[in-house]
Amino acid sequence: MKCGLDGTMAEAAQVLTQGNVEWNKWRTTENGHRFRCLSFRLPDTLNRFNFDNLNFKEMSMGDTCLNKCDFRGAKIENVNMSNSQFTECDFSEVEFADVDLNGSKFDRCKFLKANFKNVAVDEKTLIHCCDMRDAKVSLSFIEQLEFNKVLSPNIRRQIRIVDPMVDLKRMFSGFYSWSNAFGMVCFVFPYAWFTLTQLIRSDFSAALLDGGETSPLVCNLAKYTWSGGQTWRTWQFHWMSIIAAIYFLYNCTRGYLWWRMIDLEHQRGIFGVYPKLGQFDERLIQSFGWFSALALLFALVHSWIILLRDVPL
Repeated sequence: MKCGLDGTMAEAAQVLTQGNVEWNKWRTTENGHRFRCLSFRLPDTLNRFNFDNLNFKEMSMGDTCLNKCDFRGAKIENVNMSNSQFTECDFSEVEFADVDLNGSKFDRCKFLKANFKNVAVDEKTLIHCCDMRDAKVSLSFIEQLEFNKVLSPNIRRQIRIVDPMVDLKRMFSGFYSWSNAFGMVCFVFPYAWFTLTQLIRSDFSAALLDGGETSPLVCNLAKYTWSGGQTWRTWQFHWMSIIAAIYFLYNCTRGYLWWRMIDLEHQRGIFGVYPKLGQFDERLIQSFGWFSALALLFALVHSWIILLRDVPL
């Protein structure tokens, strides 16, 4: 097969066939040139080359023409694939991470269960007649390509959007929103009722009129919380106060995420696309999903324990 590669690239192609272990090592040619990656230049072309299950990292595959090449199961990380032409290539189950696809064109390629992470695209990126069933893409990837009218309705139906921003919007809509509202009502009601009854009691208390012993309402509320809703007269610790503290922190975190969502929506209205979330926000959103169900359980258990309190007949 004639690929138009020079001596350095020919040796690199031979190294590729030896697998990941050999490929990840530095190589030195006879003229002393050290390399760790392939670098093709147009009009160089590769036809029917097999790259399956290889680890491409910190490489340059820009300005390349590849036809019917097999990348199945490969991991492509921090690779420049800009201004390249890929025709009938198979990228099934490929992990794309920090890959530059600006100006690249994909014609009749397969992306079955491929994973696109932080992939850069622009107005010249073209995806035409590709099979993207169950491909995982980010929201920014979709927005950029939809803005440029690149994705057809058929491709949009095939892909799966996996993005922290989507998870964030899901937290404040539908079942998640109603379940959180229900849990908050169940949690807050005993404390709101206690505060209301204490206010009513203070208006008709003889101790206030006669100058008897009194206590600030906020102090009574703190005792009531510390005792897990059991008493407000003494500082009696109850394990339910720990659940109350956790649920309070949960709602503070939820308030912060709600503020972030409003801010991101505002920025999208200005720039047309959602800005990239920071690592702290992404990790917080990822860990927040499963904790929502746990927080609802905390609220129900908390209310149930208070309802089991003995009352006079």
